[in-house]
Amino acid sequence: MPTTNMSFTSRKTWFGDAFIIFVVASIVMALFLGSHALITPDEARYTEVAREMLSFHNYITPMVNGVVFLDKPILFYWLQALSMKLFGVNEWAIRLWPALFGVFGVLGVYLAGRKLYDRTTGWLSALVLLTSPLYFGAAHYVNMDLEVAIWVSGALFSYLIAMTTASYRRRWLIVAYVFAGLAILTKGLLGLAFPMMIIGAWLLVQGRWRLLRDMSIPLGFLIIALIVLPWFILVQRANPDFFHYFFVVQQFSRFLTQQFNNVMPVWFYLPIILVGLLPWTLFLPQAVMQQIRKIKVAEERGVSLFLLLWPLLIFIFFSIPSSKIVGYILPVIPPLALVIGHYLAQQWQRVDTTEFLTTRKKVLSLAGLSLVLLVSATAMMPRVSLPSIKPFLPTITAQRTPQTKIVSYQHFYQDAPLYLQQRIILVANWDDPALQKADDWRRELLPGVEQNPASRQWMWNETQFWQQWHSTTPLLVLLPKSRLSAFKERAQSAVEVLQQKDRIVLVSNVLGKN
Repeated sequence: MPTTNMSFTSRKTWFGDAFIIFVVASIVMALFLGSHALITPDEARYTEVAREMLSFHNYITPMVNGVVFLDKPILFYWLQALSMKLFGVNEWAIRLWPALFGVFGVLGVYLAGRKLYDRTTGWLSALVLLTSPLYFGAAHYVNMDLEVAIWVSGALFSYLIAMTTASYRRRWLIVAYVFAGLAILTKGLLGLAFPMMIIGAWLLVQGRWRLLRDMSIPLGFLIIALIVLPWFILVQRANPDFFHYFFVVQQFSRFLTQQFNNVMPVWFYLPIILVGLLPWTLFLPQAVMQQIRKIKVAEERGVSLFLLLWPLLIFIFFSIPSSKIVGYILPVIPPLALVIGHYLAQQWQRVDTTEFLTTRKKVLSLAGLSLVLLVSATAMMPRVSLPSIKPFLPTITAQRTPQTKIVSYQHFYQDAPLYLQQRIILVANWDDPALQKADDWRRELLPGVEQNPASRQWMWNETQFWQQWHSTTPLLVLLPKSRLSAFKERAQSAVEVLQQKDRIVLVSNVLGKN
């Protein structure tokens, strides 16, 4: 039965539990955090936006390699820029915020579990979330998926606590609205759409529309507006096509059309969830059935129904569009962790001593094994052969002069501007009409060129490139190994191969020119 206030436990245990969870989760998340090179494209692309903010002091318009990049809102870039400002441009600093959000999410599910149920539920829910592979991996990966999942989860947990406990309703609602605003400023309309969809369905199923009067909706929209409107207004003034591109193309077209990549079947997210929750998937059917039974109990109905509708509706929402990305489904993991945590807590508290000991050993063994495997997998990442220009940095540093231009030929190695801490030249068939139908790095950059034609200086076509290749300008060119033979034939001159690694080749045009 959900508790209605904090009177059953002292304030001291709340802070003590939170401190222990924070320390343990922080240590686990920090282990080997900066041990391997950035994974392209996401980790490099989103961090390069933040690096350019620091370099060019433009904190309103996101840019990648000198090209306006309006696909996502600004908050995550601000956080990344702050981290690099404080700790430098390195993998540890770059992954710091995802790890911190991972810690915050674990704390959040503990708090929700304890407020809605009991202390044991809070602890076990936090343990389930911390040791779930999908969540753990997201906390070690740089993009917006985990961040928006934590903001949305914070908003929904806060709302549920506000509506089902007796104390501090208005305060919890204010927290919920703040989280929703931050979610919008992280990834757009999903930050508002998910809470509205889930809360609306919850009210509809129960027929409790009178609760709308208790939600302080005008105050909520004022809070959200104060958080999101300043940047939206400023970026629209700086980029007149922003509203159309951001809302119509990126928010609605991506959901409603098949023009984007990663086309997957409708059932795609089901195995992602089941694998992403291992080993706790073993308890998921029993945990869900427990919540279904609780719906029949008047005092339990509200919480149980909410915790079931939340993952179900988000699962359906993301299963509809043809384009599917693994990280999109992350918002379902916190409520499922709480559902599983509560089920385990019920077993944990059984009167039968033998059953109690069996359950405790099973849970702790699974958690320990999962942590060992997850941390070990992170430690092994430096041995995984992932394409990166980081191994090329010593060669590039030794070869380049103030006149040297760094070029990425027919492929955008998106970690190059970040590791080199400078913009590079991108060579592609920019006038090819087929680019409008593609969904790759070229199409991502084209809208930015339309916003700011001056960025063309960083984007050469084949004719421009070969003119420069045969000039006196020294070029260091990164290209896919698969293109090397064709490149040599097209060059019709000496091509100096400086280094090859992980399907990447570094060549130069300076051979015989000195």
